[in-house]
Amino acid sequence: MDREKDGGQSRVNIAATCDYWRRELRQMIGTLERLIDRIEQLEQEIDSFRAACASRTLDGYRGIPPGAEPIVHAIDIHKLSNGSVEVALDGGRRFKLPPQLAEVFLFIASGRKNPDHQDPLVGWRTRKEILDYLGGSSGRTYPQRFVNNLIHRLKDLLRAAGYSRNLIQTHRRRGVRLAYRQSPADEQAINR
Repeated sequence: MDREKDGGQSRVNIAATCDYWRRELRQMIGTLERLIDRIEQLEQEIDSFRAACASRTLDGYRGIPPGAEPIVHAIDIHKLSNGSVEVALDGGRRFKLPPQLAEVFLFIASGRKNPDHQDPLVGWRTRKEILDYLGGSSGRTYPQRFVNNLIHRLKDLLRAAGYSRNLIQTHRRRGVRLAYRQSPADEQAINR
């Protein structure tokens, strides 16, 4: 640092230093506010989930109240040498998917988000996109109903592993998707 000849003290631009500290403070406040919002959101999700677990429907299954549908926040995927994958959702129990179901699961979990960011979940995959994807990887042609059968089997495997069948969402026109709020790091892991 430059030192003044007469005092031996370093030169400091006080105004620039204060501006830098103010910018850093505003960034920290913004981060803290986002964390507080997320904490409040998690508390609401916990309350909704607890209420859902406390109530039973007429058929004996525990119901989930409207607006508290299950959402996956983290997927742990372990690919096996035979094309199967082991999957754990949000740190839960691992379950195994055979090769073809693994392909479909990874494909619907990797849909691109809507660019307007209104919907925080991964994008929808149409049934035609799923058929084209499967046909491209296997070289076969499948009938339209084949997708519905695969999705039904996926839902059954989810339920058998202790997860909600509603994690796989279906819509007549939009298609199929996993109720998954994907982070950028997860996007790279799934698309590997």
